[in-house]
Parts: sequence; structure tokens; C-alpha cells
Amino acid sequence: MSKSIQLILMYHKIIDEEGIYALPPKRFRKQLEIIQKSTKLSVITCEEALHNKSGIVITFDDGTDDNYTAASILEEFGMKGTFFVIGNRINQKGFLTAQQIKELYQRGHSIGTHTFTEYFGLDRADYQTALHEWKQGRETIEDIIGSKVNFGSVPGGYYSPKMVQPTYEAGVEHLFTSEPILTRWCVNHCWIYGRFTVYSYSPDESIKKLVELSKLEIAKDKFIWNTKKTVKKVFRKQYLFFYEWYKQSRMKLNK
Repeated sequence: MSKSIQLILMYHKIIDEEGIYALPPKRFRKQLEIIQKSTKLSVITCEEALHNKSGIVITFDDGTDDNYTAASILEEFGMKGTFFVIGNRINQKGFLTAQQIKELYQRGHSIGTHTFTEYFGLDRADYQTALHEWKQGRETIEDIIGSKVNFGSVPGGYYSPKMVQPTYEAGVEHLFTSEPILTRWCVNHCWIYGRFTVYSYSPDESIKKLVELSKLEIAKDKFIWNTKKTVKKVFRKQYLFFYEWYKQSRMKLNK
């Protein structure tokens, strides 16, 4: 898979609502048009990349129910997506149902794990916690789609070498972070990938430049990401508190 993927984009919600990770369907369609016109490469899934098909991968984190609409929009352009779902949110209000996940897989989309509870801080978690999160998240999806799941995305997006062993032991052989880089590398048989996040405020022109693999655009994204990473590291306790508050608030709203 490592050589076949040219670029990985990361989306979250495709919906008409406020939020830095929420993109209206109309803009999502426009961005897909830009991708289609800006490159000869196909948009492929992680499954297709495993079979050495070359192209751009479009991923979605969290598995919110609007992702079902996102999949239909992708199909309008002859594209397929890769959806990373949170194991214990399946069938909850605001998230994909097991039936929807199974249907998306049958329609040719890829389904990966975003851990079982969207555990934030896996880069510093103990071995057994990381092992449990990945293993239970992966097995939950496998029971639904009836097929092997060996790729996952890290909640929060941060990678550390200590994550590799429990991740691989849990059956996740391809790990997707949020670091905006094109380089992929392998650590103890586990492949690590970077992704470029698309925010609600991301200019459409930036999508075009990323698809064209503009060195300046990639450098800009990496600078912003590293700045945020430093701030989060310095104010880690405050950030973790805010993240947990946000996660719990989102769960209450969806009840």
C-alpha cells in the first residue's frame, strides 16, 4: 500500500452545521470536482491500495451518520471513500448504524477503526489500554462487515513509536495519523501514514494545490500542524480536558 497512495485527505463531517470539521455537502461536491479536474489519479480506498492500485485516498474520521451521505456524494463522481468508525458509537444517535456500515462496505467503500472509544492520548497510553482499544475496535467492525480490518486512524492524530507494538499486535497493520506528510514508513511491520486535514475554513484552492502536490502548500500545512502540536504539548492537560469535555458534550447532544 505504501507506494500506491499518492496523497491522503482527511475529512470528518459532511453536513450543513457549524464547526471546524463540518463541511457542507455543496462544498464537498465542489472539492470533489476540483480533485477530478486537477489530477489524472483516481480516488481509491485503502482496500484498493492494498491491491497496489495507485491514487488519492479520501478518509473520514469518527463515523458520524452524515458520512452515509458523503459516500453517496463520492459515488456521484465515481469515487469511493475510507471511513474510520468508533466501535462503541455504532448504532448511537448521530453515528452510522451497523446496517449502514455493512452497506457501505458492500458498495465498495473501505471501513477502518478509529479505536473502540475514540481514545485520545494513545501516543502515551499504556500497552494494555492501546491493545484493547485497537483490538476491540477492529473486531467490532469485522463482526459487522464479515471481513478482515487491518487499518485504523489515531484519535487526535498523534503518533509515537510506543504505539506500534500494541497496534500491530491488535491486528492493525496500517496506521493513519494526522501529520500532513506524504512520506510513509514501516516500524516493526506496521505502516505509518500521514494525512492532510480538510477543515471547514480550508480554501478550495488549497485542495487543488494539495492534489497537484504543491511543495509550498504541503510545507504550509506542515508548519501549521507542527505549531499546533507544540501548543498542545505545552498545554497538554488543558487540551485533554477540553477534548474530553467536547467529546462528552457531543455525546449528550446525540442522545
